[in-house]
Amino acid sequence: NLRVDGDVAVNNFLMQMMSDAVGKNFERSRHSDMACLGTAFLAGLAKGVWVNKEELKALIHSDKLFEPGPNRSEITIFYEHWQNAVHRSKHWAVSS
Repeated sequence: NLRVDGDVAVNNFLMQMMSDAVGKNFERSRHSDMACLGTAFLAGLAKGVWVNKEELKALIHSDKLFEPGPNRSEITIFYEHWQNAVHRSKHWAVSS
């Protein structure tokens, strides 16, 4: 599973599309900003609030799991077209 968080991860449509495109499960964290929580976890480990990372794993909970759906082939084709467009656009600007 790929764990996702942040503002973009709130968008269910985008998370499902990404899961379909990549072919992996996307597991959205219950907390929208894991950077802050990660910082708190590291500080707590340093100060002995938690003994090890195993204790922290019990504190991390998922909000939603996105699994690749049956329309994966359609999304994969769309993603390949998008990659081709990105590749072609890299050569639009000419250096002088």
